[in-house]
Amino acid sequence: MKPRHRTAFPQAAASTSSDRIAPRKDLGQNFLRDPNIARNIVRDVDVQAGDSVLEIGPGEGALTALLLETSVRELVAVEYDARAVELLTKRFSAEIASGRLRVVQSDVLAVRLDEVFVPSNPALVHSPLKIVGNIPYYITSDILFWVFDEWARLHISNNAASAPTKTVIMMQKEVAQRIAAKPRTKDYGILSIASQLVSEPKLLFQVSPHCFFPQPNVTSAVVAFQMKSEREAAEAYRTVHPLVRTAFNQRRKVLSNALSSILQKERLPEILHAAEERGISYFRQRAEELTPQDFVRLYDFIREFR
Repeated sequence: MKPRHRTAFPQAAASTSSDRIAPRKDLGQNFLRDPNIARNIVRDVDVQAGDSVLEIGPGEGALTALLLETSVRELVAVEYDARAVELLTKRFSAEIASGRLRVVQSDVLAVRLDEVFVPSNPALVHSPLKIVGNIPYYITSDILFWVFDEWARLHISNNAASAPTKTVIMMQKEVAQRIAAKPRTKDYGILSIASQLVSEPKLLFQVSPHCFFPQPNVTSAVVAFQMKSEREAAEAYRTVHPLVRTAFNQRRKVLSNALSSILQKERLPEILHAAEERGISYFRQRAEELTPQDFVRLYDFIREFR
């Protein structure tokens, strides 16, 4: 992938020296070398017969090999590094020839899911889509918001059949903790709220640095996002997210001050008075005290005064 300028499975065939490439630090590459962890990740993707899967940053193919041993209908591996694309193309030539695997050289942030997964027969419905990846730590947030934004775009454009139903991502443990964080904790923030608006996130397990080559300086964790299926959830995420960002940009301030840039100053006394009359206390609280649904209700209230 491009740097941002931005259930049991059979044992995969043993890798050889020809299945390796030298990790590039500028691409944040830490290749997964522990087969047990790879099997656990693929197990948690829970591929069912007929599913399509998008793999982000397959690298040397540790997850790819195991995904191909499931009943996946179509696997698309999106990889930025041309060396990895060449390796994967040679290693999985039979699967590519059969049509079950496509290796796409691209920055995943430029991918549009409904353009990658297109039924060969327009009369066919899209198969359920799942996303999996062991991704570079320094662009984890970018990739997560790409998943969330694509999910929302597809639901809002009445193309929910192309939207991901589940996403399983390996990331730095500290980021995983932010995703699962609860209100009134130091880890709770923009990513926590976004994740919980679009999905039911769950921290599955931690992964030691010893499972990678080269070894990162941090512990990793695998998180599963069971994506929501309601268009209303997508609309809530799309509309509320800018408000959440503004609120957390000054997270130490109460919301009447933190949101002053988007509230009409001349109407602020009216807005605050109306909130007090209705028993709405959000403006006297800090961003970290509100739940995702609190932000949805706050957005709906503010919208009345525009």
